[in-house]
Amino acid sequence: DYQVMDKERGRCLTKHEMQDCLGDFFDNGCGLRTEVLHRIIERLQRLRDLFQTQTYWHFITSSLLLVYDGDAKQGDRGSDVCMVDFAHTEPNADRVDSEYLQGLNNLLDILTCTAEGRKYEAPTTPRQGT
Repeated sequence: DYQVMDKERGRCLTKHEMQDCLGDFFDNGCGLRTEVLHRIIERLQRLRDLFQTQTYWHFITSSLLLVYDGDAKQGDRGSDVCMVDFAHTEPNADRVDSEYLQGLNNLLDILTCTAEGRKYEAPTTPRQGT
């Protein structure tokens, strides 16, 4: 069995519901695929490192595609993160894209908590870099 959720439902998720949803996504029916989660987290950290210095483009309403092979025998092979939806990308006038960084940081925090079996606690103020 699998679940289908349309993008409108996804847009209404709270941060805690997002963690539950991602936990469901990374559970292949036999358990949480923590090795895949760790690989996805590494890829997102590398993307964050890039965006901490990238000042040419501003990404508005772009998306991240997270994929993995549900077959546990594959380990973390076949898992990847891809940036998609560049229709509203524009020059950024030599500034770091702080909104994109904030989104990456939030996603990294949620995925890290999920991988560690902890409940995500949203920061009281938005983080920018790091």
